[in-house]
Amino acid sequence: MIRNWQGRRHRFGFFVMLLFIGAGNLSCAAHRASSDAGGAPAQSASAPKGAFGSNDTSACAPDTGVEELQALLPYPLLLPHDDLASPDSLLHLRLCGSTEVSEEFSSGVSVLLNVNTISDPAKAWAGVAAEDPATSSVGVVRGQPALFIEPVPDPGNPGDGSVTVVDGRVWIVVVGNTRVPATDLGRVAESLSPSRQT
Repeated sequence: MIRNWQGRRHRFGFFVMLLFIGAGNLSCAAHRASSDAGGAPAQSASAPKGAFGSNDTSACAPDTGVEELQALLPYPLLLPHDDLASPDSLLHLRLCGSTEVSEEFSSGVSVLLNVNTISDPAKAWAGVAAEDPATSSVGVVRGQPALFIEPVPDPGNPGDGSVTVVDGRVWIVVVGNTRVPATDLGRVAESLSPSRQT
């Protein structure tokens, strides 16, 4: 099942949002997914291709300033401070819908933030890791259980890799590319800090 998610542009975070939040609240991500998949997103184990981090940001607001975006969010805007992703390498900062944030960096890494609605992340991550232990595992990031999915550099069926964690009110997904190991993505997630104290 997970192998299908990794097809072309693995986006575990999209599946988690479908499963726990519901397709009606997906805004930008759902629009991108339906555009890439040729239809509306469905609640199934096979998440549509290109959900998060795709190049289609047509449903998102134009690039937004950090302070302006923070004023709109119900949670603290987190920015990474790592060699792979930092404020200095930030290419795009966008609000998608009312609460989803997409941060894209010059390394190809993306950070996606949203309001947490997952009641038991540890259970969710353990279930996913049990289904595909070859590429998925549960670890700890920011003192919380996290799902690590390794990238798949197969040109015929590539997967970007990701780390997904819930920290307080914030649901976090750090997405790489087919070359960045999940441990490095975890390091990016660890480096996240509020853009300003809220």
